[in-house]
Amino acid sequence: MQVSGAFLFLGMGLILGGITTTLVNVARSLRDAGHDVQESLGAQPVQLAKPLSGKLTPHVMLMGVMLEVAAFVVGILAATTIGGVSPASLADPSTAGAGDIADIGFVRAASAWLPGLRLVGLALILTSVVLTLITIQPSIRFQGHRVTELARGA
Repeated sequence: MQVSGAFLFLGMGLILGGITTTLVNVARSLRDAGHDVQESLGAQPVQLAKPLSGKLTPHVMLMGVMLEVAAFVVGILAATTIGGVSPASLADPSTAGAGDIADIGFVRAASAWLPGLRLVGLALILTSVVLTLITIQPSIRFQGHRVTELARGA
């Protein structure tokens, strides 16, 4: 269970990180295209200041990806640790040695907090997607108003 969960959440995190990166590139392209259009119309290029959401996006995404990678590593460690415990110790912990009891305790502890860590990582990455969309919306609105302003002035 730990191995499949580790790969599943890491994969989802990386896919969502890729989506965030693509959206950031869309925002940059919009900004550059607006500059180019204004310049081609002979106007002084005016650009919208980078909003706080745009400044936060890469940091929030990277925090989420780091949590997903950390959860992946701990999930793999838990899976390999429980694999080293003898089946007799798993069936009857009273017969287990100190090393097996420590391994079982580690796996149980990791199993308790890993799902939350994985979900927090995904939530941060999804938050970065939302932050990017929040950044794109005013950029599109600004570019539309600027082109309308230039068209009326011409």
